[in-house]
Amino acid sequence: MPQAIPAIPISLFKASDIPFVSQTSAQMETFSQHLKQEAIWGWSQYAEDLVDILMVPCDHFTMMNQPNVQVLADKLGACLDKVIVAKLVTAFQSA
Repeated sequence: MPQAIPAIPISLFKASDIPFVSQTSAQMETFSQHLKQEAIWGWSQYAEDLVDILMVPCDHFTMMNQPNVQVLADKLGACLDKVIVAKLVTAFQSA
């Protein structure tokens, strides 16, 4: 476990659908089951505030396919815009 990681804003993009269970995905599910006990999958320990959960209409394997990837890109763009605005506000207040 990494040490001395500064708390940062975190947005967690989650697939809304459960994929077909293959042997590999069953192994991954067993591996990650303890993390999935909470909605934010353990990310709160690194977050400076609440973890922002953003659902994408897909499963883990179809997230990068159209039209899902466009939804993901739009949500990611909105997150980046929010960070840019916060940085500008901070810079303006410091000036």
